[in-house]
Amino acid sequence: MAGLSESVTVCEMLGDSGGARDPGAARRYAELHGFEFLEGAAIVEAWRAWSSA
Repeated sequence: MAGLSESVTVCEMLGDSGGARDPGAARRYAELHGFEFLEGAAIVEAWRAWSSA
């Protein structure tokens, strides 16, 4: 998409308990710290749209 080699990175945020942080909490954390928050479905949708163009 950006003229670079394809790559996949998967990241899951963990809460203080060591379990997965729920998407709402992860989104709030991202907003609080100035990070982008992307869900996998949005990335797949963008890839499909780009690759079929």
